Amino acid sequence: MKNIYADYNATAIVKKKVKDSLVDWVSTYYGNPSSLHQPGQAAKHQMEAARSLVAKAMGALPAEIIFVSGGTESNVLGLLGLALQNKNKIKKVLVSSIEHSAILGQIDLIKSLGLEWAEIPVLPNGVVDLVMLEKLVDKQPVLASVMLANNETGVIQPISEIVKIVKQFNGLVHCDAVQAFGKIEVAVKELGVDTLSISGHKVGALRGIGALYVKKGLVVKSVFGKGAHEREMRPGTENLIGILSLGQACESFADWSLLIKSRQQFETKLLSQFNVKIAGYDVLRIPNTVSVSFKGANKDLLLVGLDLKGIAASAGSACKASLSLPSHVLKAMGYSPEELAGVIRFSFGPETTSEDFDYIIKSLSELLNN
Repeated sequence: MKNIYADYNATAIVKKKVKDSLVDWVSTYYGNPSSLHQPGQAAKHQMEAARSLVAKAMGALPAEIIFVSGGTESNVLGLLGLALQNKNKIKKVLVSSIEHSAILGQIDLIKSLGLEWAEIPVLPNGVVDLVMLEKLVDKQPVLASVMLANNETGVIQPISEIVKIVKQFNGLVHCDAVQAFGKIEVAVKELGVDTLSISGHKVGALRGIGALYVKKGLVVKSVFGKGAHEREMRPGTENLIGILSLGQACESFADWSLLIKSRQQFETKLLSQFNVKIAGYDVLRIPNTVSVSFKGANKDLLLVGLDLKGIAASAGSACKASLSLPSHVLKAMGYSPEELAGVIRFSFGPETTSEDFDYIIKSLSELLNN
């Protein structure tokens, strides 16, 4: 039996160079980066070196990088922090209907600030409806939040166009780039966003670390109260080991584009051999993601069957996997209840081989035709 990990969008495998460095980091950089003594300053030097590596990976300045505990906190700080800081400037917060729960879960907090909340619909292909966005902006300054690449479908959003629409009326834009960062180019200056979120464990760093890009000259209000750390935007002793792992993971990314041809061949076989629907099939997606609905199948039974054959996949977002709920992303794209019932998300890694893809097709055939 093979062992194929096809759930990279839930979490990536920790990079070997990160694993190999852990003992040295723990043994050498034990000081608190805020301390003035030599161990503390040695730790601070390494932390700032890691900050520079993260900044370089997205075309930002080191001073524009705020370290946080992960993608969820980064999204909360990026969206809610902007709303808190600008609640007298904006009256409305717009988020796409396919955002991660880290964004959609802020609705009550945003409304408690006296701000209106509205969702931007997506087209059946999973791309944000730009015409509806313009109507929702309604020629006024708004705060908008749209992810760069969806975690379930892999569909890439036209962030630069969204920024252009929002900025036309002096609005602000937050972008969740957690799933895109490391798989495609993420250049914050070209995107034009005000804040942008990334997560360490999606790029081969440790869990429990993330970062928020905050454009130079902009301030986001801390959601934890006052504190001197991280430009007073994120109080608390920094997770140094996590930060070092994120910096090292950002030094070099795999060439994910090499997956595109294999993924396309995989999808061709899925479409020819099974009764399926592939989310975002005709639009630009990150290279590693295939969200496929097997009509008439039960996703839970199919996942168990794949697991017994050594294939680790998922039914969608890892945050909702244990609840087995229908995907809000695919519902927003117009999927029927029958289509939602048979959805499997495959998210591959750089090491996935053509033989792995063939084995998955063979296993699906055995599971669906018995």
